[in-house]
Amino acid sequence: MESNALAQWAHDIRNTLGTVSLYLESLERPCETDTVRLLARSDALLKKATSMCADLMREAAQSGTDVPRRPFDVRRTIEEVLGLIAPILPAATTLSLAGSEPVYVIADPKDVFRILFNLIHNAVGVARAAGMTRRIALALEQNDATVTIRIADDGPGLPEDIRARLFQRSRSTSASNGYGLSIARELAERIKSKATLD
Repeated sequence: MESNALAQWAHDIRNTLGTVSLYLESLERPCETDTVRLLARSDALLKKATSMCADLMREAAQSGTDVPRRPFDVRRTIEEVLGLIAPILPAATTLSLAGSEPVYVIADPKDVFRILFNLIHNAVGVARAAGMTRRIALALEQNDATVTIRIADDGPGLPEDIRARLFQRSRSTSASNGYGLSIARELAERIKSKATLD
């Protein structure tokens, strides 16, 4: 398996486990009353991390095999990601999704989950670190056979040094290096290229 793919999986698993860590931190606060819900979400994220590890091992063992694609409601995947991220939102930040109807796509649901989790996790990370993001908004649109997911926030944007090397393969361990954006782009391109071949 290519070393970049290994680094991408490690990044996504680290983000997933980091979110569980933030959940557990919030359980230490005396004002936290929704312990059962946070524990359920921690369990869901730990299962995601376990699944990612299993997928990584399978991908490494079966190098060159096709990524499984199937029809699924992408709105449910978005809602799943939002539900898992919501507990780590700063109090002043809102996270919303426009559109209420199911939207079906043909792709690998796990790739779509990883794309969305990376992008939304990045936006929330900026909100937590800088305290500047107040709104993270998602919109789901369908136009004939094309489905578009828009993610926008009112954060400060990417620093110049990261913009200059955006989407380049970097192995920095810094959480603010834009690596999640690179992963999201490569997964999106894989989905697009597979759709073009079909």
